[in-house]
Amino acid sequence: MDATSLLLFAQIAETTYEDPDTSAEKFKNLGHDIVRFFNVNGAQGYLLKSDCVYVLSFRGTELKEISDLFADLQAGKRDEPSGGRVHHGFQHELNKLWPEVEAAVAGIDKLYVTGHSLGAAMATIAASRLRDRVVALVTFGSPRVGTPRFVDGCTFTHYRVQNNCDDVTTVPM
Repeated sequence: MDATSLLLFAQIAETTYEDPDTSAEKFKNLGHDIVRFFNVNGAQGYLLKSDCVYVLSFRGTELKEISDLFADLQAGKRDEPSGGRVHHGFQHELNKLWPEVEAAVAGIDKLYVTGHSLGAAMATIAASRLRDRVVALVTFGSPRVGTPRFVDGCTFTHYRVQNNCDDVTTVPM
């Protein structure tokens, strides 16, 4: 993936922090239309479309959102249906959205999945569940998500962008 594409995904991940009233125009300027906005008990994400390209993007931690902070702190591991074990809080946040996400992407056979921070962790678990339909997972500042068995099951292409000074990318230890 080239630098221009990574920048586009970074801009999508950044815009995912906004609500549909302000994000629609920004996504449009990035060449994408909102297909669906997901918002369940503090967990949020978007399904976007540009021509024949679909992008599933999850919002990361917002300090004012208590459920995000709680999710980040629930570091115990839980079994993941796609294999292995994953961070309980990240899985819980994705599970809030999962029935809607699963229904929204049911007819889509190729999509990109992205997110930043908590959103990147949610994107990783979502990609593991959608694995055969994932063109690529593109994450920014992602914490560690799962056990080695979980990681081994993630056979799709993954571009993991991190700042070496970002401690979030090294937790949980």
